[in-house]
Amino acid sequence: MMAIAGITLLKALMKLETSVSEAQVKWLAVANIIFICGYAVLAMTNHVTHRREND
Repeated sequence: MMAIAGITLLKALMKLETSVSEAQVKWLAVANIIFICGYAVLAMTNHVTHRREND
C-alpha cells in the first residue's frame, strides 16, 4: 500500500504542471504521511513485543 501511494504521489508530482491540482497533491501527501505513521507504529509495537519476550 505504501509503495502504491508513493508511486501515485510521484506520478502526480510529475504531471503537476498539466492536469493535477494542488489539492490533489496535498491529499496524496497526507495519505503518504498517514501510511508512514502507521508503519512506524507497527514497527515500534513489534520492537516492544520482541523486547518483552526476550526479558
